[in-house]
Amino acid sequence: MSFAVAFYEIGLAYGEPEEGGWWYETGEIVRLISLTRTEGAALATAARANRLLDRIQRHRRPVHSAAYDGGRYSALVFAGLPPANFPVERPTYS
Repeated sequence: MSFAVAFYEIGLAYGEPEEGGWWYETGEIVRLISLTRTEGAALATAARANRLLDRIQRHRRPVHSAAYDGGRYSALVFAGLPPANFPVERPTYS
C-alpha cells in the first residue's frame, strides 16, 4: 500500500442548525506532493510541510475567524490516492 501527502486549501462549511449550529473543515486538493511506501515517511513529510506552511501563513487569518477569506493550506496524509475534496461525505450531527 502507498501513502499520499497532498496540499489542500482549507475552508469551513456550515453543518446543521442543531445545538445552535455547527461548522466543519473542508478542503480542496491543490497538489499531490509525495507518494511513499510507509505511513511513517508520509507523516514525516506532512509534518515538515506543515511546519513550513505555519511559518509562511502566520500573518493570514485563521480558518475559524469570521473574517477568513481563504488562502490557508495544509498538508494531509491519505492511504492510497487522495480525494479531490474532504470530507468525502458530508458529516451529520450526532
